[in-house]
Amino acid sequence: MDHTQLKTLKMTIMNLKAIAPLLFAVSLFSNAAFGAECLGDQQSKNVLTFEVVPQFPPSQIFSTWGPLLDKVGKKSGLCFELIVPKDIPEFESDFSNGRPDFIYANPYHFLVALKKQKYNPLLAESKNLLSGLVVEKATNPETPLKSLNGKKVAFPAPNAFGASLLVRGEFAKKGITIQPVFVKTHGNVYRSVIAGDTAAGGGLRSTLDSEPKEIQDQLKVIYTTQKFTPHPIATKPTISENIRKVFLQSFINCADDETCKKDLAAVGIEHPKKVTTADFNNIEELHLEKYAQ
Repeated sequence: MDHTQLKTLKMTIMNLKAIAPLLFAVSLFSNAAFGAECLGDQQSKNVLTFEVVPQFPPSQIFSTWGPLLDKVGKKSGLCFELIVPKDIPEFESDFSNGRPDFIYANPYHFLVALKKQKYNPLLAESKNLLSGLVVEKATNPETPLKSLNGKKVAFPAPNAFGASLLVRGEFAKKGITIQPVFVKTHGNVYRSVIAGDTAAGGGLRSTLDSEPKEIQDQLKVIYTTQKFTPHPIATKPTISENIRKVFLQSFINCADDETCKKDLAAVGIEHPKKVTTADFNNIEELHLEKYAQ
């Protein structure tokens, strides 16, 4: 093989590595559309459904959760069917009716699932806690939160936990009346504020930090809420303690496995730990159902 052929081969391998996650996602998405996909141990007798809150496009969820569930399933001897509902209302309907065996949900949704179907929390991220923040234009003079009284404030969605429910709860607690405007995504929130369509917006540190520098430079954080335990993975009560135990241990073992550390990071659970309902008591005390839709 001459130098040119070798260079071409190397480029081909690099390109295949770059698109591997996308090809994996397309494969999962295609198989899911036909209702058959086992992630994990192909010899497992039972297929457990694992439903993820649709915060991101389906292709992104399949490309991040798919490889992780495949590795966890092989470690634990379990098999998963990854389900991505078309929207938040469908996700809420599914767990409210006890359809999925496992759910990955925001803390508010988990509390609803606990009340409606007695879903049991299993694990969550332990170090990067969840808080909401309020941003406004960087060029605005420093103003207190109360200066937003009566003004339009952008939020991604009514039931987004950190970026919407927590922030709106803080406004209400401080006696500040705002006009909420729901713009579907975090990115839309930040751009709405920059464009001057809204006076401020609710978001998360993680989503703000993921924006291009030119977007971040045009915004400033004027308020941050209290921090809470982030999105848990929970199981419906019919799932045995043995399955919960092997899943939990296999998931936690991933944090020490170089082959799946990046998969944990991709779904935002780099430091998994076991959680119980007690980890969410402080959220329940906020009575966020008053602001949910």
